[in-house]
Amino acid sequence: MRRLMPRLTPAVLTVALAAVLGLSACGNKESETKKSASEAAYLDLSGLKYQVQVSRQINPADPEDRDYLRGLPAADETLPAGTVWFGVFMRVENEGKDAIPSSRDFTIKDTQGNLFKPVPVVNAFGYAPEVVRGGGYIPNQERLAAYAGTQGELLLYKIPTTSLDNRPLQLTIRSPQDPKESVEVDLDV
Repeated sequence: MRRLMPRLTPAVLTVALAAVLGLSACGNKESETKKSASEAAYLDLSGLKYQVQVSRQINPADPEDRDYLRGLPAADETLPAGTVWFGVFMRVENEGKDAIPSSRDFTIKDTQGNLFKPVPVVNAFGYAPEVVRGGGYIPNQERLAAYAGTQGELLLYKIPTTSLDNRPLQLTIRSPQDPKESVEVDLDV
């Protein structure tokens, strides 16, 4: 006597595949990173929205760019040969009601794995982590950076020109509440 196998319909296969994929997503995650391929995207992290307004090389000889470089630590005032200033202008928004601290951990990585941390900048344009009130922004309305053409606060990096060829450069922002949680975005160069 011959046994008949039940026929699997596309609907049954779809439900079975969804169940398998759902189960494969279970388990302990050591870190959770959300990625975006575009600077313009809003990156949700720990209750705040981060947005790269623009990223670009900063030219110390350009009158507009000169002001971005004021207030550098003495050790960072000069660039080594083969290195450029690279700026990431960041905007942060709190759409919620509760005050939330913003990130202080921003790194850039090239495709060769070279990692860059921002140089501290103490001026009217430099990014300063702060507790963002409900409905508030970085830069807040008291900061000159809110009215500049970039409408973002500056994260300033020293990057070797060879790394500009190792694109895309990837900016990682880590949560101040949980360092295992982060967002990443590819930067325009």
